[in-house]
Amino acid sequence: MQNLSIYTSYNQGHPKTKKTMKQGSEVSKVSSEVFRILEIQKELQSTLKICQIGRSHLFLAKRQFTTASLGILANYRKRQVVQGLLHYLQTIKTLQRTDERLQELLSEGDYPSAIRLLLECQNAAATYKHFTCVAALSGKLQDTLEMAEEQLDQALSQVTSRIIALCIGDRMLCPTVASDGSLNT
Repeated sequence: MQNLSIYTSYNQGHPKTKKTMKQGSEVSKVSSEVFRILEIQKELQSTLKICQIGRSHLFLAKRQFTTASLGILANYRKRQVVQGLLHYLQTIKTLQRTDERLQELLSEGDYPSAIRLLLECQNAAATYKHFTCVAALSGKLQDTLEMAEEQLDQALSQVTSRIIALCIGDRMLCPTVASDGSLNT
């Protein structure tokens, strides 16, 4: 140890040693700066890797979001189509049930209500005639209308027959038809 202190004290006074010590401190400063630069480079590489991973995750999230959004839009569109079909099916079901109601009205002899209902059904059937079952139902409604007309004709002829029978039985209640077509009572 003593030799080292002698050497150090000897070198401190020597001009080349001062220059070397100065260069040594500069080298240590440069090496510390190089070390700092290498540390910053490592941090930048780490940051770059994090950014790349973040971008790839962001791209994946964007793609999944787009896919999910398109899926939601497709499901919404399907829902609208299904709701429209449900409405059509309910209307067709109502038209089919109306045929049953028509038969009831005709059997009860409520011809004005039956005719009104038939006309409403025919208008609805014309709206939905692009469906095959509605086209068939429309034909059935036309047959029902003709049947209703026949039943109405029969009912009117029965009413007329009753009126004539009453008039023949009691001549005083029987109206007469004038030459101008008006009824005289």
